[in-house]
Amino acid sequence: MAARVLIDTNIFLEVLLEQERWRECEDLLRAYRGVSALTDFALHSIGVTLLGLKNAPLFQRFANDVLVRNDLLTLHPSEFPLLIAIHEQHRLGFDDAYQLAVAEHFGLEFFTIDRHFRGIESPIKITVLE
Repeated sequence: MAARVLIDTNIFLEVLLEQERWRECEDLLRAYRGVSALTDFALHSIGVTLLGLKNAPLFQRFANDVLVRNDLLTLHPSEFPLLIAIHEQHRLGFDDAYQLAVAEHFGLEFFTIDRHFRGIESPIKITVLE
């Protein structure tokens, strides 16, 4: 599979937890099925959230489904200077800087519902769902 887009953690959680914008986020996931990716950090964050909510079966179903339909990307430690530069330039926390660093490193469009990404200039396209 050749990913063209990176999907942020919050989009997956919006769907999994059936939050306010889950239908919109689900439509996005369907539109990019087969050409999307998530990070190892996102997978782990979703695991922390769902297991914290005592919903291990949902995490297992999610992991089984998402790893078939999406590429799983990681940032090699040699790319951590990029992560640090993004953190310092845009004042993003580790989680957001990691996501953007992966998107930039792999040259993927980045989809999120996180307002922290509004107005950020990047060599890749950042789409903040409104």
